[in-house]
Amino acid sequence: MNQKRLLGICLIFLIIIFIFIQPAYIGPGGIITKALLKSLWCKAALALMAITCLPLAIYVYIREEIVA
Repeated sequence: MNQKRLLGICLIFLIIIFIFIQPAYIGPGGIITKALLKSLWCKAALALMAITCLPLAIYVYIREEIVA
């Protein structure tokens, strides 16, 4: 699969995810988090998201501190 096609598929996937996740912003965060943490699969998904996003967030924070 060439890179442009893969990039297009990833972008479409991210847009679809953003559209479906956005209604969760309306509700109170504590109630949504409590409901998510009752399921083992959701706990695993949240842990995976934290493992993948935390290094990126730290990298961006450090990068902005060096530039600023």
